[in-house]
Amino acid sequence: YEMWRQAEERKRLNAAFSHDLRNPVTVLKGSAKLLQKGVDSGSLNADNGKEPVELIYQYAGRIEHYVEIMTSAQKLEELECKRLTYNKEDIQSELQSSLTILAETSGKEIKITYSGTTKQVHIDKQFVYNTAENLISNALRYAKNKVVVEIAYQEKRMILTVCDNGNGYPATILKKGIAPFSRNEISDSEHFGMGLYICKLLCEKHGGSLTIENMEHGAKTIAVFNF
Repeated sequence: YEMWRQAEERKRLNAAFSHDLRNPVTVLKGSAKLLQKGVDSGSLNADNGKEPVELIYQYAGRIEHYVEIMTSAQKLEELECKRLTYNKEDIQSELQSSLTILAETSGKEIKITYSGTTKQVHIDKQFVYNTAENLISNALRYAKNKVVVEIAYQEKRMILTVCDNGNGYPATILKKGIAPFSRNEISDSEHFGMGLYICKLLCEKHGGSLTIENMEHGAKTIAVFNF
């Protein structure tokens, strides 16, 4: 039984690993595409090439770090939250760049707003970015044409709210709550499926929470990260 349980945990970890690599890879490809456009048109220079190069460097590092984390863990629940202090402006700039690329890839509109006077945040950047990218890429996928994102800073926490104008969450997920999915249950027909469970786990590891609800037109997800 123990060997079977360990094998199942490893399957779940591998599924989460492959799921979470999709968004960083999309950002890498989008950044490389911007550089290629500049090369093809002859317009590439130090100014317009700086941002995509920085994103490629940053996201290559994130993937490398994530591989190390997932290789050392035996199961998802063992992932450790390691908070560091960052300037709020740097976090916003990085997220804005990557989320813009995800939106462009989806062909839908994204609006990102910020509120709060906090100047620094004490977060596990991998946890926050993975959650933001997961929730927003899924919202873009299911939205009719628009996703609205609000990042609010309070004294001891960061709140990410994602709203889309799609068909909302299925009643089954709202009824039974966000639960782990086995490998066999992961499919395109599941609204967020494994990704939603990963986000919930990362928020809780960060001392926060993840809540989902339906609005009159679309879905709303609130991720809280406590400092």
